[in-house]
Amino acid sequence: MSRGQERPRLLSPKEIAGTWHGNGCFCSPECMRIEISPACCGCICVLQYCEGCPIPVVCQFMVPCFGMCYTDCDNEGYWTPDANTIDGKCGYGFKRDGSGGGAPPASLDMVR
Repeated sequence: MSRGQERPRLLSPKEIAGTWHGNGCFCSPECMRIEISPACCGCICVLQYCEGCPIPVVCQFMVPCFGMCYTDCDNEGYWTPDANTIDGKCGYGFKRDGSGGGAPPASLDMVR
């Protein structure tokens, strides 16, 4: 990012909550789905699924990093260039599910 450019705003946990599908990249194919729900302290809980499988294959607790991205401290992160896009490294990313959006069911909320 060059000097003078504004960096994209990081979506709040409430704004990023919902269903997302892979953007078609090799590492995030369209059959990949994630469900994001707000967690405590401004963090998010991410459950990742392969389409057709009801059991999550990955569960991540991600923290906001200086208002720039969400990370689980493994040298990766999620950036939100707009309200319908999540970007990661090397083209990895997700597009918001257009079939209704909104937060996932309450049964997916993290328990404090």
